[in-house]
Amino acid sequence: MIRQMMAVMTLGSFIVFSCSCYSVRPVKPARLSDPDAERIDVLKVEKTSGEIIAFTDKHPGRVLGKDVVGTGTLTAAVEFVEIASADLETITGEEGAYQSVKTRDGKSYGWIKRIVEQGDKAILYVVKAVRNPVPALFKISLSEVERAWAKQLNVAGNLLVLAISVLFVLILATADWSSGHFHYM
Repeated sequence: MIRQMMAVMTLGSFIVFSCSCYSVRPVKPARLSDPDAERIDVLKVEKTSGEIIAFTDKHPGRVLGKDVVGTGTLTAAVEFVEIASADLETITGEEGAYQSVKTRDGKSYGWIKRIVEQGDKAILYVVKAVRNPVPALFKISLSEVERAWAKQLNVAGNLLVLAISVLFVLILATADWSSGHFHYM
């Protein structure tokens, strides 16, 4: 009888453990437009402008209609820097990804979201980390979402935990403990 009780208690602890098999994964913006997207826990959003908003595990962002709504913090903001196009010396990185820029006078800008040239001027969209972010309510249109990260169930991890749990419980339930030593029957 003790073996069966131990097996049930062990199974219960594995079930509790399996509830923690969640991971944060990137989600395509198109996935946020699905009808069942309201159940997704959005933890972070990068906007097309380059701003990054982080939501908490406790209070994640939610998709409501055509918006992601929630309380979070702005962790990266965009600063616009205007320089003469002739002053651009080197641009590294691929267009559409983050780039870095060095100017003729030696200034470096390391995290450039976009470069827009307007005649003889260039506008750099420089992404900068926000110091001491303050929680605020955000309503982000899905059309502004470039990337998102969501808390999702790790199905493979849960199946592995379940398989190990069942095997362990079977071993415990069928073991011979009468001699004081563990003997598998």
